[in-house]
Amino acid sequence: MIDARNNTILTLDCSYSYDSGDVKLVIRWFHNDSPEPIYQWIPESNIRYVGQLIRPYFDMNFTINDDQYSKYRALRLNIISLRQEQSMIVVPLSLSGNYSCVISSIANQDSRQSQMIIYVPPSLFQFHFVESSADQFALECLVQDVYPEPRMIFIQQKNYSELSSPSSINVTTINNCQNEIVNHHHHHCLYSAWFRRPIDTILMAGTIYECRIQLYGTLYVRKKRIKIIFPTNKRPKLVDLPIESQSMLNISHVILCNLLQGTQPVHFEWTKNGQIIDPDHTKATNWKIDSTDNFSMLTIPRLDQYDSAIYKCIARNAYGYDSTTTKLRVQEKPILQKLAESVVLVANRTHVIFCTMISGSQPVFFEWTKNGEKISKSDQYKLVIEESFSALTLKRLNADDSATYTCLVKNAFGQDQTSTRLLIKVAPKVTRFHNEIIQPKDSSFVLNCAAYIGSHPLRFRWMKNGLTIDKQSMHLDRIQIETKHDYSFLKISNIELNDSGNYSCTVINDDGFDAQWSLLQVQESPVLAKLYSKNEQTKGSDIVLTCNVAKGSKPFRFQWFKNGVELSNTGQSTIETKDIFSLYTLRNIDSNDRGNYSCVVTNKFGFDKLWIQLTVTVDAAKPNLNKFPASEIKLWVDASYILPCSILSGSKPIFFEWYKDDHKKLSSTEYKIDNHDTNVNTCIQNDESPILVKVYSQNQHEQTKGSDLVLTCNVAKGSKPLRFQWFKNGVEVFNTGRSTIENKDIFSFFTLRNIDSNDVGNYSCVVTNKFGFDKLWIQLTVTANQNFVIANDAPRLVEFKNLYSQPMNSRFVVNCNSFSGVAPLKFFWTKNGHSIPQSSDSRIKIDVDDDFSTITIKNIKIDDAGNYSCTVQNRFGIDSQWSMLQVKDPPKINKNVIVDVEPIANTFQLLSCSIISGSEPVFFTWLKDEQPLRETSNLKIEINQQFSFLKIQTTNRNDSGRYACQVRNAYGTDSMIFRLNVKDEPKLVPLQKRLELVDKSTFSALCSLASGSSVFFEWMKDGHKLSTNTNIRIDNTDDYSLLSIKNLAITDSGIYECIAKILMEVHRHPHNL
Repeated sequence: MIDARNNTILTLDCSYSYDSGDVKLVIRWFHNDSPEPIYQWIPESNIRYVGQLIRPYFDMNFTINDDQYSKYRALRLNIISLRQEQSMIVVPLSLSGNYSCVISSIANQDSRQSQMIIYVPPSLFQFHFVESSADQFALECLVQDVYPEPRMIFIQQKNYSELSSPSSINVTTINNCQNEIVNHHHHHCLYSAWFRRPIDTILMAGTIYECRIQLYGTLYVRKKRIKIIFPTNKRPKLVDLPIESQSMLNISHVILCNLLQGTQPVHFEWTKNGQIIDPDHTKATNWKIDSTDNFSMLTIPRLDQYDSAIYKCIARNAYGYDSTTTKLRVQEKPILQKLAESVVLVANRTHVIFCTMISGSQPVFFEWTKNGEKISKSDQYKLVIEESFSALTLKRLNADDSATYTCLVKNAFGQDQTSTRLLIKVAPKVTRFHNEIIQPKDSSFVLNCAAYIGSHPLRFRWMKNGLTIDKQSMHLDRIQIETKHDYSFLKISNIELNDSGNYSCTVINDDGFDAQWSLLQVQESPVLAKLYSKNEQTKGSDIVLTCNVAKGSKPFRFQWFKNGVELSNTGQSTIETKDIFSLYTLRNIDSNDRGNYSCVVTNKFGFDKLWIQLTVTVDAAKPNLNKFPASEIKLWVDASYILPCSILSGSKPIFFEWYKDDHKKLSSTEYKIDNHDTNVNTCIQNDESPILVKVYSQNQHEQTKGSDLVLTCNVAKGSKPLRFQWFKNGVEVFNTGRSTIENKDIFSFFTLRNIDSNDVGNYSCVVTNKFGFDKLWIQLTVTANQNFVIANDAPRLVEFKNLYSQPMNSRFVVNCNSFSGVAPLKFFWTKNGHSIPQSSDSRIKIDVDDDFSTITIKNIKIDDAGNYSCTVQNRFGIDSQWSMLQVKDPPKINKNVIVDVEPIANTFQLLSCSIISGSEPVFFTWLKDEQPLRETSNLKIEINQQFSFLKIQTTNRNDSGRYACQVRNAYGTDSMIFRLNVKDEPKLVPLQKRLELVDKSTFSALCSLASGSSVFFEWMKDGHKLSTNTNIRIDNTDDYSLLSIKNLAITDSGIYECIAKILMEVHRHPHNL
């Protein structure tokens, strides 16, 4: 900052360092944001450029040093010139601003910036007393030849507070002075500011007044003071009233104000809380003010709680005034603001009950009770007690918090209490079920569904595989459902296999639901297929015994016994066990293998047993060969020779084989001998074509529908290798989905699972080797079991995922797969128990195949949420699975509303909070300044699933604050803030009723707000709107309006009225001039 009166030469320097690498050095100066430099110097060519802005003041001969690369880097400016003919200073004020120095070379660049402000201190600064009258005096402050425009402030010694000063300063013009820069220079101006003050504001010891000037944008401040003293013995002096007094309700009270000294006449005045007690007030309240020359007495005939206040007595005369103050406290019993009769709340939230005392004398004591029992501070309850209110906080609300809560307040003069009933809305919770229950057939199945928490009434619903259990429609007397207040139980007597399934219980109330499920598995003891009881086998042959489960619940355990002794694997015998059958193989049997063989199968529900009596017969006669003619025969090359091999004895048929040197030779009838054929030839006889064990008597076998069948084809004797083939009705069968063929060296077994009527037919096994073949056949018949529904006949579905929780507009896909069941299968889809037709919505697609069905919903919406179930059915039964779809849609509030609200006091106000999307149920909560709101007689809250209204019946200043609307659901929350600023009705400070002034004088009237804000003012004269002109000036702010009239004339006499307006409210104060 540059003082233009004391600085005529200004140097701006930009110091820098450089080295040999900094070639092509350039120094440039810039002013403010101009892209053109005001100065540029290139040292290597010693070329300088000076811009128009600084050219009139630039010193071309100035050097900062003798270095050829830095001597012209600085700016030397001669900024002041004196015009003698005008006796005025001309200052280049346009030089003020931001200066930037930029140093650059080919290798580097750097810059620095600084601000320069040029100001002109005043050549004249005076503060003096102007005039005085009987009750007022005036002071004036003058400032001349200053830049920039000064701010002028008046300050009074008392509390050193700023006085009310004109919002604009009277300017005396010299040479058409304007408050601006012309041709880079400033004109000469005279500023004059003055004010009037009542004489009675002067302190006895005198009052110091100060005029202070400040130049905008600078640190320049100057001040001058005046002390004004008036004679003190003529001013009134009062006897001090007691600082505080107390009185009781409904009695009379008198305050006496005595004059100690002061020149007559003395006038008394009373105020209550700063407001004058005028005759209208005394008339309305029957108050009485009696004043004499030496005292004044204020009488309040009957005290009430509103009479508690600060009372002031003021004595005035022509030389000043004095005042004395007392605080009156009217004692009374406490009165509480009534709580809402009942409040409905949601569980697991925090709730605060506010107990507010609207009147009553301190000290007071608060106490809380719940259903008549005193509440103490604990983890569950938080108590806050202040001077005029108490707050009870209940944390994590639950059903036990539903009760009547009472707030009691008492003091020495009485007590009051208020109560509210809290009703906690709690969603039900069900005692956990066992996920899986396994019970034997013909037992009783019982499930108890008990709700251990939840608001009543409760509704119970039982389902099996996603379908509601309806005793009447199912025509089952074995089912019993009994429901009580808090529980329901399901009982099924004599359970059967088709009772297996997923049983679920859902408990519902108005606040939510809960569900539990158990998977029931009905099991039965095993039953073996009785294939044979006797078996006769040839000595030396092999036998395979089969133990096949026709029905029963897995897993099974198989055991083999001979004559009551358990068997195990040995070198001669092996045991092979699968899931539904076991095979016992005995090789090269002899007479010691005779006996009773039994198979025992067990599961956790029982056992079954079959036995076979094995007998062994003697072998047929073995063949005996005749001896060869000689043990050695010598022949010539190319000779022919016939070697006979004949049988001496043995059972037919007979098969011959020839060997050369123990290796089997070709079976040709003639064999040419050459000189390499010296060898040993052997003839071996073998008659072992295959012979099968005839397992099935009468070639008949009967099997229950839905069971599994294992047929065994066992070679008793025969030469290996053996080849096995299976046929049905003469057509060879192979491995399929339901049938498998497994071949061993001496046996083969054919397994057929889940048999039905289509499997009836003639099954045969053919075994062959190179010497022959054998065959056995069985006629299979399938019978139905009327008392037993085979699980594999009825369809079974792969278990669904119980819950899908997906966002909106995603794709929902559920596959319904049947892993068992006899075709044809029919699939049905339902939502919440209602059938889903495929054509109902283009977004929904249902695909059906032989063994599965798929439902696909694209771009899911809120309405798509629900319970989706798939049911598959054939002629033997049904099965179902279900999934619950939850569509995640957090609530979203419509925020296209006005959030900054400024109502007028004593009016109705509505705050509206509505949601434009979100999954139901949604829950609204209103808060004020972070604290939950509750309904009162003046505040109502209306809530439904789409919007909530907050209604304030009659607003007041206490309703101002930050209001928050919060909405939540199971998937998220949203909130919106309203800022409510209740404006008081405007009230004006009364103007002086009558004022007499002289011609050519100046008049000022200040119209200010005693209460209220943000109004606009109007001035009226004799009922007509007053406009500004050269003599009349009106300066308005949000809080006051200043009317100034200079050069008063007779025509300016009249009734001046100040009007403050806010919306439709109008408040007036007249002033008779």
